[in-house]
Amino acid sequence: MSLKALQLFLIVAQAASLRQAAQRLNMTPTALRRQIDSLEYYFGSELIDRNAGGISLTEAGQLLLGQAARILNDIAVTRTQIDDLKQLKRGTVRIQAGGAIVAELLVPTICTVHEQYPNLRFHVFESRASGLVEALTDGGIDLVVSLFTPETAQSFVSHSIQLRHSVIVSTDHPLACRPHVTINELACHALAIPDESFGVRRELNRAARARGVTLDPAFVTGSLVMQKEVAMRGMAALVLPPECCRREIQDGLLCAIPIQPANAISARLDLCSLPQRRKSFACQALFDALAQQMRIGFAAGALERVHEVSRA
Repeated sequence: MSLKALQLFLIVAQAASLRQAAQRLNMTPTALRRQIDSLEYYFGSELIDRNAGGISLTEAGQLLLGQAARILNDIAVTRTQIDDLKQLKRGTVRIQAGGAIVAELLVPTICTVHEQYPNLRFHVFESRASGLVEALTDGGIDLVVSLFTPETAQSFVSHSIQLRHSVIVSTDHPLACRPHVTINELACHALAIPDESFGVRRELNRAARARGVTLDPAFVTGSLVMQKEVAMRGMAALVLPPECCRREIQDGLLCAIPIQPANAISARLDLCSLPQRRKSFACQALFDALAQQMRIGFAAGALERVHEVSRA
């Protein structure tokens, strides 16, 4: 069995016909059929039903589809481990991270590691914390950087720091001159916050209910880019860890106002990995760098102090 045939099978399984798959792969249908035939010969079973309406997977094909991605991933990991034995200092690390902390934590750390080890490769996937367990256990992801990590994933957490959320607004927003903001005050202003599938929104809703108010955000979006844009235009207030807006705060485009301690919202920033899985050189290098970055103070307070100093 060739790895190429297995890789091609994954593409064919997602296509409506062999011809469509062949066009996507820039192959002739005949050449693609030969590859699939070789897989069927190896497994001794038909994998694809071909008919006038297109193609469909047989029961054996469905079984192979469920295993093929993991097989290819295991082979890639093994190859990386062999490279590590040769001390080649190369390889690929796959990271899943929430969009809110990609730019300010992940990107600078990846760039630093890449400068030190230029042969390393980084595949970054933005996703929510809810899929953390599956991402790690399925073998498709090496490291996860997560806010609001679910309870079911606590055994995967290697390093944590607490991030305090603040109200983020433009410097000419009415709340910008306040020493702190309560949830009741926040509810009186236009907000740009995510939907209820995000941990921060659920925390905000709980805090609001406890104080007898209802949040009616003007902009509901999980896009950090959009949240920042509407905030910089003075159109809405955000609720985020100030680190998520580090550059905009330091450039004077946004400012961070603490939420009154009685109303405080915070979340753990977690670095997660599968404890029993041996880390490749690439994975270990990035893991160590991220852990170090978290240890030296990826924390919100410093940026709130920037706002306080500039206001003074």
